[in-house]
Amino acid sequence: MSTLIPMRCLALNLLFVLLGAQEPSPVPTPPTLLERQGAAMRVLRDRRSELAEVEVAVEELLILSADSCVLLGRHLERVLKKERKRNARGQEELLQAFIRSANRLLAERLEGEGQERVDGARRAILQAARSKGLAKDTIKKVSQPALEFLQETLLLRPAQVWDSDEELFDQWVAHLDALDLEVLHFSWLVRARDELLRLDKKRAAETFKDQGDPGRFESELFRDLDWEATLTTPMTPKDREVLESNRRLAPPVDGVRVEETGEARGEPRPGSRPERSELPEPLPALNPEESRGIFALNRMRILLGLNALHADLALCAAARDHSEDMVKHGFFAHGSPVPGRETPWKRAAARGTSAGAENIAAGQRTGEGATRAWWFSPGHHKNMLGSATRCGLGNHRSHWTQLLGG
Repeated sequence: MSTLIPMRCLALNLLFVLLGAQEPSPVPTPPTLLERQGAAMRVLRDRRSELAEVEVAVEELLILSADSCVLLGRHLERVLKKERKRNARGQEELLQAFIRSANRLLAERLEGEGQERVDGARRAILQAARSKGLAKDTIKKVSQPALEFLQETLLLRPAQVWDSDEELFDQWVAHLDALDLEVLHFSWLVRARDELLRLDKKRAAETFKDQGDPGRFESELFRDLDWEATLTTPMTPKDREVLESNRRLAPPVDGVRVEETGEARGEPRPGSRPERSELPEPLPALNPEESRGIFALNRMRILLGLNALHADLALCAAARDHSEDMVKHGFFAHGSPVPGRETPWKRAAARGTSAGAENIAAGQRTGEGATRAWWFSPGHHKNMLGSATRCGLGNHRSHWTQLLGG
């Protein structure tokens, strides 16, 4: 035992000496800024499908330097350019598929006795409107139920079209995913621009060009789909042209549509079209609610098989003049105390046009609400379903004037 102990001690001492003689492991050199920048850019180029890794690389580039912000921004601009072309094609394909599915769904609704029931509802409304003794009670008990049937049968909502076509719904979801990715890339581009602005304003101005926020594309797509669903309603090619023309005067704007009630009066008058005079001032364009009100009337007329009405900016200006006068001078009537605007016909002539009937209303906040109020009033009801070809709607505060012309 006495000889083994020293040998063990000697072995341990030798091990300690050997370990102590080894050189320490070198400390890894931190990657340089350029190396970090290059690694992050490789992730953006080569790992595009790995979103979590890409997000880390983006954050790295945003904090490295002004140069890295420039590299990130230029990369994202190239990505967005490709995405926008691809998504534009995808949106057009989606719209065409949507139109096909909507037409197929409407055809299914009109099969069998569907078309006969539609024709019967139209006859009931128009016969009532053309009768001499039209009463509000008749509108409520006969015309309104028939109109509701026509709306349920002929008006399609995008959600109804999705539900009828599973393949279309999948295409819709895929397109929304693509738009969401484009929005994400745009948000990174904005962050790169903002960071470079903080570091070097002049360089930021030279580097980044206005790309336009893609966040609006999704809401525009919803409006386009809603519009295409509307155009599925049976109508003549001429009516489609009129609706498209009216839409260009005041593109649809997002907003809540509120059902309103309010006081309304109607005064029909057959009139001849006077000689067109010079307009005293440039005609203002439609405001969104005036546009919605005209569209609500045209949608109603098309459901009944009547022609759509052209939005006449001169009639709109004359109608708006009267609404403003009623508010300013505190009256509610077709006759006006304002010189040169005493009657609807003078007001139309002052704007270089003519009118055959006028409706007025007060208490509604929306154009659709005013149209609905007129629907339930026999005088207005007859005016709106008459033989006009042009329409003007003018709003001021909660006052509305509608002029109809041949």
